[in-house]
Amino acid sequence: MRVYEGIGPNKGKVIYGDSDARALMYEQIGIEPINGWENIDPEFMRQFDRDMLDWWYSGSWITYSSENEFGRRIGRPYEKRSGLLYKRNRRGFSIFSRR
Repeated sequence: MRVYEGIGPNKGKVIYGDSDARALMYEQIGIEPINGWENIDPEFMRQFDRDMLDWWYSGSWITYSSENEFGRRIGRPYEKRSGLLYKRNRRGFSIFSRR
């Protein structure tokens, strides 16, 4: 699972996993799935999602390929409670925990 660590204006924020990162990105951009998305070629959608994530989180975010890589970066074992964790709920995203 990839981990996204905010820098600059996003310093102190951490997002765990592509699923939450994708949902937060789409919410911030204002993209909502529409009827018919399920008919799009799955391989195209996987590549589109990956490209969108790479683009959206390329500015003020550092992307780690795994929790272990993130843990090595922060100098301690991986712990989900470090940083600011966004958690999806029924109304969008809320801050789940802080450092």
